[in-house]
Amino acid sequence: MKIKTVSTENAPAAIGPYSQAVIFGETVFTSGQIPINPASGNVEAVTIEEQTEQVMKNLGAVLTAAGSSFEKSLKTTCFLADMNDFAAFNEVYAKYFTGKPARVIQHEYDHIEGKVFTDHLAPLRRNLIKNKLQKMARGSYRAAYKTKR
Repeated sequence: MKIKTVSTENAPAAIGPYSQAVIFGETVFTSGQIPINPASGNVEAVTIEEQTEQVMKNLGAVLTAAGSSFEKSLKTTCFLADMNDFAAFNEVYAKYFTGKPARVIQHEYDHIEGKVFTDHLAPLRRNLIKNKLQKMARGSYRAAYKTKR
């Protein structure tokens, strides 16, 4: 399978040898997002709520460019500089990730640009995993059936 890179001007540009996201097969892998406003190139948000909103806008732009969305999310990894911000972060996060994907929270994240950082994994099609599991189950059933005959 070929790896396709994803790029959008609606999220901060990659500042190194990496992509905003890649698509491999039917899955989108996003790079981490920080609260940079892509229009100015600066972190303008001050509070954890404002910074989380900016991170989600950036992530949403990358997901849209990749043909995916928050609703299709499988897993997120979120880093917080201060766990005292968890409740406020979680309130904003919940507005975007309504499907409740699996999540990891890391704390004491000391990033030069803000209080929050997140990365993400999502399929392009919502039913991709369900279809793959059904195919695997059918294959297991067929294999078991063949050995009994």
